[in-house]
This record gives sequence, C-alpha cells and structure tokens, in this order.
Amino acid sequence: PAWGRGGPGWLWEISAGMCDAGRAPEEVARAEAMEEAGYAIGPLRHIMTVYLSPGACSERIFIYLAPVRGRVAAGGGLAEDGEDIEMRTFPLAEALAMAERGEIMDAKTILALQYAAQHWEALKACP
Repeated sequence: PAWGRGGPGWLWEISAGMCDAGRAPEEVARAEAMEEAGYAIGPLRHIMTVYLSPGACSERIFIYLAPVRGRVAAGGGLAEDGEDIEMRTFPLAEALAMAERGEIMDAKTILALQYAAQHWEALKACP
C-alpha cells in the first residue's frame, strides 16, 4: 500500500475493492459502495477498464458510475478487512481542483473525475 512506502497516511479515492475468484466486477462495485460509503446505488454504468501499470502487474481496474439511491448504512469499511475509511463527498469542481493541487493522488479516482468532467452535462441528464 502507498502508506507503507512513505506515502501519505490517507488518500482520497473512489470506493474500490478486489475481485476475488468468482466475483464479477459489478458485484464488487455494488458491495463496496455499501461497505465503504453506505450507499445503495442504482444501475451500474461501465465507463472504462484500465491497466494502471501494465509493465509491473496484470491488475485491471474496472470503473463504474451509478446513481446514488440513498445512504442506508454507516459505511466506513469492514473492520475484519482492516479498513478505516472516512467517507466524504465533494462537488466535482472541488474534487478536480484537489486533483490538480495533488491532494487526490489515486489514479483511478483521477480517471473517474476526468470522465465525469468531460461528460458532466450528459451525466446530469441521467436518471
């Protein structure tokens, strides 16, 4: 993890999780939105799949967008997974500015923010 190699102790990032054997990325995305943020979400929309460091590892990142139906749980992650998550939301413009200032350093989060910025008008029209 980043914090173990001299990185910051905390990172701002979108909800994410590992696809254990037999679990589809969509299932993981939905579960992590609940576990980490406490959000019940609507239909998932796949926006991209990327390799963040193809020369070093074969990990693929699946990025989805979904409407939030409501906050129905506390979130914060699972204690048995060693998670200690502070859930916060930011307006898109603020999150983009944070990324520009280097306050958001997580690549998948920056990709998701850039996608949202490029497609904002169309996304606002989605149910």
